Amino acid sequence: MLEQIINWFPEWARPFIMPMLTIVIVLQVNLGVCSYLILLERKLSAWMQDRIGPNRVGPWGLLQSLTKKHKTREYTHNQRKAN
Repeated sequence: MLEQIINWFPEWARPFIMPMLTIVIVLQVNLGVCSYLILLERKLSAWMQDRIGPNRVGPWGLLQSLTKKHKTREYTHNQRKAN
């Protein structure tokens, strides 16, 4: 199956396909692992501080990082408007 995907590209691009696929796969796995490590860190911090923790957004708090990103973006956008 991988040969079929590689043969779909022109001849000059074929030497670059496997390294690019490898880079994309490694980056995606890295981003996924980091997201879950952030969630684990937030859950452990909540447990150590005896508070509810990041379980309010999405199932089991899985969307907490996205809402944090949105909150930060909105805050910086409003700060630019104020200046």
